[in-house]
Amino acid sequence: MRYKPVAELTDGELRIAIGQQFSLPILVPLALERLETDPMLEADFYQGDLFKFVLSAKSDFWSEHPDLWHRTHSVAEVAWTQAASMDSGWMKTIEPDLRRSFALFLEHQPKVR
Repeated sequence: MRYKPVAELTDGELRIAIGQQFSLPILVPLALERLETDPMLEADFYQGDLFKFVLSAKSDFWSEHPDLWHRTHSVAEVAWTQAASMDSGWMKTIEPDLRRSFALFLEHQPKVR
């Protein structure tokens, strides 16, 4: 993955790299491009897994990149609309964890200057 052009990374590779907090200023915008098309994109494990990993970026990343925080928040608004139509298994197992990740993400809202 390290030697692959960034644009050629799969959704799953993006999820892994972002989960390891690797090159967030480069990878989060790429992930957001994909999530803006499909917020509940499945990157190997379950619908919404890439979104969850973006939400889990470290707090100092969000303070350094408020524009990306706001883009992610916009993706979340669409994601929650899509989540309402997910099956009951997803709602019981995935949705609560995604909501917790979103709540933690909200704690890192950039300060207005």
